[in-house]
Amino acid sequence: VEIGEGGGTIGRASDCEILLPAPTVSRQHAQITYAGDHWQIRDLGGTNGTFLNTIRLDGGEPSVLAESDRLQVGPWILQVGTMEATTVSLPTQRDEAEIERRVQKIDPNEVAALARHRLSLFIECAGRINQAGDEGEQADAILSSALEGTGFGRAALLRSLSDGDQVEVLHFRNRATGPDQFETFSRSLISAAAGGDMVSLLSDAQPDYGQSIADLNIHSAMCCPIMVDDMVDSILYLDARGAEAAVQSDAAGFCQALVRIAGLAIASMRRRELLDRQQRLVNDLAAAREAQQFIVPSMGGHIGAFDYSVLFRPGRYASGDLFDVFQLHSG
Repeated sequence: VEIGEGGGTIGRASDCEILLPAPTVSRQHAQITYAGDHWQIRDLGGTNGTFLNTIRLDGGEPSVLAESDRLQVGPWILQVGTMEATTVSLPTQRDEAEIERRVQKIDPNEVAALARHRLSLFIECAGRINQAGDEGEQADAILSSALEGTGFGRAALLRSLSDGDQVEVLHFRNRATGPDQFETFSRSLISAAAGGDMVSLLSDAQPDYGQSIADLNIHSAMCCPIMVDDMVDSILYLDARGAEAAVQSDAAGFCQALVRIAGLAIASMRRRELLDRQQRLVNDLAAAREAQQFIVPSMGGHIGAFDYSVLFRPGRYASGDLFDVFQLHSG
């Protein structure tokens, strides 16, 4: 949906610029406006609220929007972007029938405890993820930790698009020194993970791994949903191919703990970013108010034969109205 500089309203009323029909969407749910050099959104006080990157907005307060932000309004999730912006997507392989017997859900009870000798590694990885300075650095820390702790050869952070037919590649890391070679992904694993399940691809009980899903030579794979505020934010995808060594025996347990830490770290970073945006907006408005008070005359005084007094009440921060008091040349 394209919004011009005039902004628009999100809601289920027929005159809304972004019409989202759903019982949990208010008739006038949220307002998007353009503020000269940035876009912002304001929740209009609906019962179910508006969420920016999984954080519920304070009613009435504008929040700054940035590229790739995700808005949740009722059951709808919208991604912010310019019309020129593009994302990298790759096809998934239709392999449901071929690997049905090899995909199994992982029981969290079976992988709850990490081995003692792995605990120090996990603590180190958790610290690396939480100390990241931005989303790119954080994503790289998640993937490098996953590869180091599991033995898989490749790792990617994905977001499922169009019911698993396409995936958005958020970040990618390859253990090997050669070029990146992620041609496609298992649709079955991604679909299961997008539903909130942690799943793995079991190796066939045969010595030759040359024949694997979709002839990709994959002998082991795992998909783990990263949950942020009870929603699947992204998917950690891992696989090992060809002659690559088998993965660690406790890889599932390591990944289960890792994605929990990752989800908490992602939510924390987004909350900090949202607070930073809000503070910048408040600072800008405070500067505008100060500038406005500087250029208007005093609230009372004497000019010519007249005394004057002004009652000037701008909004919370600044007003669009200005005034001046001056003497005409005619006296």
